Amino acid sequence: MDSESTRTPRGGDVFPNLISDDAGSAISTVFEVPFTNLGTEDWKTIEGITTIIEQGDYHISYRFDQGTRQTDWVSLGNFSAGTIYKDLKIKSNEGRSLNEGYRISFRITGNVANIQTILNTLTVKGIETSKRTIHGNP
Repeated sequence: MDSESTRTPRGGDVFPNLISDDAGSAISTVFEVPFTNLGTEDWKTIEGITTIIEQGDYHISYRFDQGTRQTDWVSLGNFSAGTIYKDLKIKSNEGRSLNEGYRISFRITGNVANIQTILNTLTVKGIETSKRTIHGNP
């Protein structure tokens, strides 16, 4: 980094919502969970997720790696303090499946300024696996 560059303020692990930019505006916490195969390379259909949030609230989106393509981010909406279950969406407006693929990734955004938000658990529920062939390859 040269002396002409300035660092972009970003959240951290401990108190990300207490950081602000040069104008004094709070910076949202955004983190993405890398694609995970949930323990198997098989094709999966997933029913939903459960979160346990101690305080604050989060906006959660997900996407799937479907072998030949990745789905767009699909919003599950806002999750507040407590235990919340939400179904994954089944079909897009174009008829594409939104709850199945080889791997899943999550994007989680903290929505509360000036409070430490605590997400305790995100659990994937209702996983069904099956063999699937993409372009002639198992």
